Amino acid sequence: METIDYSKRITTRVKEMPLFSPVLSRIIDILNNEDFHLKDVVQVMETDASLTSRVLRVANSAAFPAINPVDNIARAIPRLGMHLLLSIAVESSTSHIYDKPLSGYESAKGDLWSHSLRTAIAAREIALRVKIDISPGLAYTAGLLHDMGKVIISEFLEGKTSQMVKWCDNSIVDDYIDAEREIIDTNHAKVGYSLAKCWNFPKSLQDAIAFHHHPESCCRENRVLTYLVHLGDIVAMLGGSGTGADTLVYKIQPGYKDYFHISKNDLASILINVLTEFDRTRSLIFGVNV
Repeated sequence: METIDYSKRITTRVKEMPLFSPVLSRIIDILNNEDFHLKDVVQVMETDASLTSRVLRVANSAAFPAINPVDNIARAIPRLGMHLLLSIAVESSTSHIYDKPLSGYESAKGDLWSHSLRTAIAAREIALRVKIDISPGLAYTAGLLHDMGKVIISEFLEGKTSQMVKWCDNSIVDDYIDAEREIIDTNHAKVGYSLAKCWNFPKSLQDAIAFHHHPESCCRENRVLTYLVHLGDIVAMLGGSGTGADTLVYKIQPGYKDYFHISKNDLASILINVLTEFDRTRSLIFGVNV
């Protein structure tokens, strides 16, 4: 197989990628601390007029009937909850990243956001179900961000999708991430890690993004979080939400069993919860009736 060196071009794309808004980066940083104070989130969000407006619109929507309208962020947060608030903040700040079609994966506009949101919900649900010492909110955040490297490498994979799928089907490579490596000498997880590092994300999120297809290779400190995202990713795909040609062309890494137990019945129940919560969240953020 011919390997083409795209490393310089990909590195340039990473450096040219528009930065996450400072507001979103700060919110992620605050929420990564389990002892965060609500007032810290309020103070940061209030500096972004567009985000504030969007949060208040959702908080005052028909989905949250109340006698008195919400007129400030401090009152909106308890009504919405931190997970929905984070989803609104990420979508509002990253539409230039998540809303694009990924031609190199043959996926449509909006597929990446839908898959990322379902992965986030699934990772959170698994964390809650298995009762481990990992913040469900952290699992949710990592799930939202896990596939952002695809935005960078998609253009370099364009026209090669059928070849990559064939390699996977014929066991020439182990999975789709290995197929990416054969073509461009890197993969979306590594490139996502580069973005996360460039944007000064917490180390826990950097690792979860870098190793979400191979959690066994992650440092022990962040391995459980990475397994949560790994399984959340699989659950999202099983629910029919992938990012195109690579959907379900990955292997479940069984090492999670060394850290927590989750049965097939648990996963089936979680999948139902994911589908329900996804529809609710999408409806609230985008005003889509489902």
